[in-house]
Amino acid sequence: MSRKLIGYTLKTLAQTSLSTCADICQQKVNCKSINYNRKHHICELNSESDSDFLQITPGWLFSENDQLYLEGNIYQCGHIQCQQNETCIKSGDKVECKIEECDSPSNVESETVLGNMNNVGNVLASEFDNGCGFSYFVCNEEGRWQYLKEARYELICSYPPQHSPGLEIHEAFIKTYEGLKYVTASNDSYISAFSVKQESTVIYHCKNASYLIGNSTRNCTLGQWSMPSISCIDICPDYKSYSYSLHECIDLMSCDKGYADTFQKHTGTAMWMNNYDTIYTAEEQECVEACRSDTQCNSFDYSKLFKRCHLQRLNPHDNTGTSFLYIGTWSYYQRDCN
Repeated sequence: MSRKLIGYTLKTLAQTSLSTCADICQQKVNCKSINYNRKHHICELNSESDSDFLQITPGWLFSENDQLYLEGNIYQCGHIQCQQNETCIKSGDKVECKIEECDSPSNVESETVLGNMNNVGNVLASEFDNGCGFSYFVCNEEGRWQYLKEARYELICSYPPQHSPGLEIHEAFIKTYEGLKYVTASNDSYISAFSVKQESTVIYHCKNASYLIGNSTRNCTLGQWSMPSISCIDICPDYKSYSYSLHECIDLMSCDKGYADTFQKHTGTAMWMNNYDTIYTAEEQECVEACRSDTQCNSFDYSKLFKRCHLQRLNPHDNTGTSFLYIGTWSYYQRDCN
């Protein structure tokens, strides 16, 4: 069956015969199996023989070390017992054990290891878990991976992302190579003059006093801006109120953090005959201030024609049978939530 072991390659040899491949594996204490490609004469020495990682691969042969009984090529190491990472070297009648390689790079602690050459003198790069640099190790003459150096770098974010119409940068804390920069909507082009580093934060808001729905904050992490949903709306649907703490539209009865000082205006409709107080000859702003000053007032009807204001403690979501009349001369104002 054409198959090969994946993930445990100690060494790769080109232009090598099968018998030589088997011979070299038997010389090495930590060689447990081989993969061999007959067409291209490629030999792979493996540090394991775990059948769970065998993969059907056309053109390849897999064999464990104790199965390498190729006539005339069983390598005899004499009376010497070589240790891990040592290779049995025979020169004439002389036999010796010599360190030629290190353990598998997986022994180096890291999320990602780049490179699979384990010979003495070879260098591998071990990538940091956060993806922002590498540690370098060399296989020394003792068969151990020796730390050489590390190289760190920072992933850079591009200009903060643009979103739906009406959004603009309210303020930003941009970490650059020149230090922390504070940016506001009036000078957001200032950001592009610097390289935006990790831990930078941008806060958006909606222009023209519209409501922001979603998370207003974007963070630069590993070279990417976080992208939660965000948009602007002019008014909440279904007579709902805007929650400034949640950045979403909710039923007015759910204002558990108290009422805000803003109102949503529904032109041409009124919650008729549900008022607890009436103000005559009033301007619109007088009605706004009157409702604001009452912690229990959550809506009011106002007629500009009659200059009349009906203050209310009911709303469309309190299940008391309240209903709307569509009267063109009146408007319904519903309070927002903190």
